[in-house]
Amino acid sequence: QILDSPVPSGVYNLGSGSAVTFATLLEWCAEFTNADLFVELIPNPIPDRYQYWTCADMTSLQSVLPVGVFPSQEGVKEAAHILFSAFVEQKDFVSC
Repeated sequence: QILDSPVPSGVYNLGSGSAVTFATLLEWCAEFTNADLFVELIPNPIPDRYQYWTCADMTSLQSVLPVGVFPSQEGVKEAAHILFSAFVEQKDFVSC
């Protein structure tokens, strides 16, 4: 529907609009790569200022979309997996 509507030029965040922890994103990466996840936790020197999650601010996009329907967190995970798989298929991909 957005392609059929005029959209003012600008920068728009795309996402689900719901918070996802960085730990969850790491779990997704491990799942996508079929790799074991090894995380070494260290003391956080700024716990009162550190953000443990990411969340797209959808305010600008919501103001221009004709319908404010956004994907669920599972929908974002599925889309990320599709993009990751397409990236891996590129011949220049180097696995770490």
